[in-house]
Amino acid sequence: MNCYETTEALALFASGDLDAQTASAIEAHVKECASCAAALAQTRAVTALARDALASIEPGTGFADAVMSAVGDGRPGDATRNVDVSNHPPAPRVVARRRPFAVAFASVLAVAAVALVVAILRPATAGRVASGDLGGETEVVTGRAYTAASEALLELVGGVKAFVEEGARFSLGAHELELLEGSCIVAAASAREGEVTNVRVGPALVVRFGRADVYVDAGAPVREVGVLDWLLPIAYAAEDDMCLVVAMAGDVEIAVAESVVNLRQGQAAFASLSPGAENVEAPVDIAAFISETETRLAHLDADTETRAALVAKYRGTIDSYTSDLAAKRERLAALAGDDDAGREELATRIGLVEELERVHTARLDQLTRPTDDGAREELTRRLENILAAQDAYGRLLRLLGPAEPVSNGGDDEQIEDEGKVSR
Repeated sequence: MNCYETTEALALFASGDLDAQTASAIEAHVKECASCAAALAQTRAVTALARDALASIEPGTGFADAVMSAVGDGRPGDATRNVDVSNHPPAPRVVARRRPFAVAFASVLAVAAVALVVAILRPATAGRVASGDLGGETEVVTGRAYTAASEALLELVGGVKAFVEEGARFSLGAHELELLEGSCIVAAASAREGEVTNVRVGPALVVRFGRADVYVDAGAPVREVGVLDWLLPIAYAAEDDMCLVVAMAGDVEIAVAESVVNLRQGQAAFASLSPGAENVEAPVDIAAFISETETRLAHLDADTETRAALVAKYRGTIDSYTSDLAAKRERLAALAGDDDAGREELATRIGLVEELERVHTARLDQLTRPTDDGAREELTRRLENILAAQDAYGRLLRLLGPAEPVSNGGDDEQIEDEGKVSR
């Protein structure tokens, strides 16, 4: 259950109209998500206000007597036409006193409560699309999922920028961007003092930072975790579930399950999101990691070249042994039966060559067996991910242009005055 799905179902959850499974999923989400927990509290408060307002609209004094009088007045078709009422005095006719002001006030209060519910549950504007294609949208709101048709730059309230790469799926909440797929950069290094931003990936990973620029790659698409994922975590782990977080500017805190890791500027960390095996690795310095990984891959490449040269050499040697053995066997067959000494010597030589051929064939088999390239592939993938992060950050900086002084007023304050969510 993500922020978008939770926000959509908050009203039904607050009124107790959801099934047990969905309600349980929302309860689990709001325990981990501060923004959705705050939205739930607001929804419950407004729901209670509307319920109280509607309950206050009651009939005036004497309404029940008037109804009973009308029912029992003996008119044709009423409930007393088959009852002998000759011995009973006629029921007094009671006219209810109308309280137009009280009824009107209660009605206005009810309408206002409903309007307040609608206003709170309506998604709040979180910012605008400064460049790129976000499915034709020009602004972004909280609680809605978006998919970037191309790389896009979002200008969010509070001076925060979000750079989402093509194909990225995400949603926005109060103080939070939830990354569902792909990668993004949240740039808050130039935001106002006190602004705090979170990036969430799935139910397990949260990246917290203040004045910092952070790159996050969600790896595989975030999906709902089912029972089979917990029973068979190996099958789930076979997917690309490795998440990358890079502190491009400023310091960052990563929380995964029970683990918390702090990144300094210029550091990166990989985190696993496999159900039941969530963890975050120790931070690595980006420059050192790139240098060491390239060196290690070069050694692996050199080892591959060495193996290829040995394979060629052994194949050539085995081919010569095969030719020599064919010639010796042909000569052995041609020797006269009375030359026992020559036949014995030649047979001995044939045996020696056969042993050499067997040894070289076994060594060639070892050299040509499929090797486990998992280490190489993992190193290559991690190196490419970090290089992609640097490339994305470079494109973002070019879009932003020269650094501008942080403003304490102006457009950002105007945006908040217009009811947009402050980050």
